[in-house]
Amino acid sequence: MAYKIDSYISFFILVLFLILFQNVGKTFDDLRRSTFRTLGDFASGEAPKLSQAREGENIIEAQAREVIYLLRENRIEKYSVSKLIEKEYWYHRIVEGAWPIRISTQATTKIFSNIETLPTECKKIGASHGFVIASCP
Repeated sequence: MAYKIDSYISFFILVLFLILFQNVGKTFDDLRRSTFRTLGDFASGEAPKLSQAREGENIIEAQAREVIYLLRENRIEKYSVSKLIEKEYWYHRIVEGAWPIRISTQATTKIFSNIETLPTECKKIGASHGFVIASCP
């Protein structure tokens, strides 16, 4: 009787191993493919040159790139953003992509969405399709 139970347990472990091994095998296959693809990209010169300034910005959300461009175009050193922009999921991409331009709560230059009304004390410095940059004392 013990022999039958041991054979059932062995069979169950074998089946379980085969099921799990498929996933392990797929993981190793994915790793192998991505490794060779990456090495091929480097060999062909198609790999991103991340050591160069502003490389890889094409993966940042379009709204964040637009704000970053606006900051650079107007040679801003410190900025803040409106509460509406601060709530957006891509807000942190602005902070990361605009570096070394610093975000600061004390900055007089502020970025607004074009759907927001500019406060009366703010003077428009520049604008893009979706954003306005203003000087707010």
